Amino acid sequence: MRRVGRQFEQRQRQRRISVSKGRFEMPSIRYPVVRVYRTLKSNCPNIGTPAVFVRFADNSPQVDVDEFFEDFEDDKRPGAMTGREIGARIRVLAGGSISLVVLKGGEPLSHEIGPIVEDLIDAGFVVQVETGGGAWTRLPVDSAFLSIVVLPDSDEVDRRVWNAARAFKYSVSMEHDLDIDGVPFGLAKPREGVSVFLEPKSGAARVANFEFARMACLHFGYRLSVSMDLMGGD
Repeated sequence: MRRVGRQFEQRQRQRRISVSKGRFEMPSIRYPVVRVYRTLKSNCPNIGTPAVFVRFADNSPQVDVDEFFEDFEDDKRPGAMTGREIGARIRVLAGGSISLVVLKGGEPLSHEIGPIVEDLIDAGFVVQVETGGGAWTRLPVDSAFLSIVVLPDSDEVDRRVWNAARAFKYSVSMEHDLDIDGVPFGLAKPREGVSVFLEPKSGAARVANFEFARMACLHFGYRLSVSMDLMGGD
């Protein structure tokens, strides 16, 4: 009996050691959240896939009080949420049938989201982070269940984002001039081997923009991202 007790204590001690050596610890801070909601992914990657979205504000938790959390049964309004509150809300909305979580902004990488990402991956979710590439926070980048998608808005991307990115996505139109590699002039370019998506801009010239993007994808070997926004996705 004593031996069994010692073995149990040893396993508990090893468990405490392994937990204490974890790469991420959920901080006590509150994150500025605009919305937590579920819908279909309206563009590439993962177009058409049911997902839970978390939209972060840029810096301040003070957001428009008229913006409600979708699917809430009560009158809880958006604002500051802890990482555990975010994770709990995601689990409720996922309901056991949704495995994709998309973190977007604002700029999600301007916040300490690493512990949230790791918690979601440990819970069995696939996490996609959509970023402009200008900020960075520590992430479990070695996980196969994390995908960083860069939507560059300038010619510079943080080197750590650039190294960790799984895909780059560009919005293009007939008005854009493409560089020799098919990427719009003035925007950061991905490293070799990273997936590239071209998404035609909507508007009055959407048909011409679609054809422009389609031909560019055929010529450069990129992938076409056709938005489902008109069908109620995100």
